[in-house]
Amino acid sequence: NQCNTVFNSIAWDSTSQDVIVADNKGNLGFYNLIQETWITWKNVSDEPILELHLLPSKTRLLLLMPHSLQVLEILRGVKFKELKEHSGPVVSISSRSMNEGGVLYTAA
Repeated sequence: NQCNTVFNSIAWDSTSQDVIVADNKGNLGFYNLIQETWITWKNVSDEPILELHLLPSKTRLLLLMPHSLQVLEILRGVKFKELKEHSGPVVSISSRSMNEGGVLYTAA
């Protein structure tokens, strides 16, 4: 892969025709077989991802790491932006329900 490490876990999303892969550097990737392209490739953890498991009925992805279990919700067709300027500790988290469905989280 592009991080020069082997994949150590793989899952198949038959609905979207995506291969989901994870590696020991904490990277997670979605490769679409129909479009033959990476949908996303992202570092989600500082720890290696040992195993991943897709729950297609709930569109959730479980990531097992040496010291934690991370649960991600898979959203498709959603635009988002990450702000990486914040470097201090998180002291407060707020959430609110959205009219479109889902929850918006804000941290400071």
